Amino acid sequence: MNPSIPTIAGVLRWVRPQAARLVKLALLACCLINATNASAQTSTPVQPILPSIGEIGPIPTEAPSFQSQIDKALGRVKPPITLAESGVSLMDSAVVATQLRMRFDAAYDWNLPDRAEMLWAQTGGRGPAQAETSVDYQQFSLYGEYAIAERWGLFAELPLWLVDPVINDNTGGLGDGNAGFKFALLQEPDYLLTLQLRTIFPSGSGRKGLGARHVSLEPGALLFYRLGKYMAWEGELRDVIPLNGTPGFAGNVIRYGTGLTYSLYDTGVVNVQSVAEIVGWTLTGGDVTIVDGPGAFHTSSAAGDTIITSAVGVRGTIIAKGSVYFGYARALTKDRWYTDLLRVEARWQF
Repeated sequence: MNPSIPTIAGVLRWVRPQAARLVKLALLACCLINATNASAQTSTPVQPILPSIGEIGPIPTEAPSFQSQIDKALGRVKPPITLAESGVSLMDSAVVATQLRMRFDAAYDWNLPDRAEMLWAQTGGRGPAQAETSVDYQQFSLYGEYAIAERWGLFAELPLWLVDPVINDNTGGLGDGNAGFKFALLQEPDYLLTLQLRTIFPSGSGRKGLGARHVSLEPGALLFYRLGKYMAWEGELRDVIPLNGTPGFAGNVIRYGTGLTYSLYDTGVVNVQSVAEIVGWTLTGGDVTIVDGPGAFHTSSAAGDTIITSAVGVRGTIIAKGSVYFGYARALTKDRWYTDLLRVEARWQF
């Protein structure tokens, strides 16, 4: 037999002492575990993994959005949206802020002023006596808004009109005012969705062409979205609903718009923005008075009329509080309110 090859007997002689050692080690480990458990039972009890009910703090009333949690984890927390970032003027701003605004408008060639009783009451009824071919007007308005809470705001606006018709007499005075509230339904670092309800009340004289002589409700939704550090997009959808207008003549008007604001120059103290807007109106009802000749006119349906107007402007802001806007708007469609509009406004946020 080859001596280098182990026999079965030799293997058994080597395995037996090794197995005995393993058994002794296992017994020693069991003794240590039992001693440790006995010591733990006579010392401090094991603390529960979950906190008790008394240790749980108040449940948050509003859970943070998924995107805000990601931004916070990555250190990308952004400052809240401010009124200084909102450059639009033809549209309403979605930002809720305490502010005061003074505005001057000069509009030219409003060719059908009683269309659906948006500007004038019906010619020959509550409005001026004579049918009109074109109206130029200037408007001075004062607007105030008060943020009663982070998301809630109240506002009111009162205008003074100077009216220059072609056929009717020139006149001036108090126009139709409006008031309402805003509520920021969604408020995130990069976007705002605000609900707004405006009530337009007949404070202007219909006979003089200074108002529509009826109450209207205007619910709407306003949107602001940051597209980057220097650009923002804004949009609106509103619905002008006459409540007690001339039956069959006053009509519902759906208004919608979109706009871009781009910061051209920003030092942190002075910010100059370019603003471009497109606003549309679609009439779902109402009539309009059309002049056929001297002393002759007829009434036609205004339902389905769609009016599109574009506007460009520049807004300069100082220390993120005060701003001045200069803008020009022009009708893009045959159906129109005015042909041209010049606007200057100044606002201050408190």
